[in-house]
Amino acid sequence: MSLLGLKTDRMADRMRGLEHEVATGRENTRLVLARATLDMIQDRPVLGWGAGGYAYCLPGYQVRYPEICIARDSHKRMFFEHAHDDYLELLAEYGVVGCSFLLASLCFYVSRLIRLRVWRNVPAGILLLGCLVIIVHAAL
Repeated sequence: MSLLGLKTDRMADRMRGLEHEVATGRENTRLVLARATLDMIQDRPVLGWGAGGYAYCLPGYQVRYPEICIARDSHKRMFFEHAHDDYLELLAEYGVVGCSFLLASLCFYVSRLIRLRVWRNVPAGILLLGCLVIIVHAAL
């Protein structure tokens, strides 16, 4: 019963559409969106655009890339609330200064885990491995 709630037929159609995009050489929307986000970062690299400002600032950069302005199938204007790449969105919103605070706190906690020799504690090691998987997933 719970599989019906996942709408697997729509997901399968989407996967077939991705195959078609790759076969025909059409550019992936996420890659183009990443380029637009990089343009945002280049304009304000130090302080960024502000927390939660991505959805409001992106349209100015979105117009430079027509493939992410209008949906191909419905011919409607496309709006993006997020960059679909967490690290690029963080850098666009918080800039180098804000991300340095996040990176410093991450380094602090990693150093604490190393000092506590987390690899000797199996449950903590598994928890750390799960966190690493989430970090890699956010990048992809």
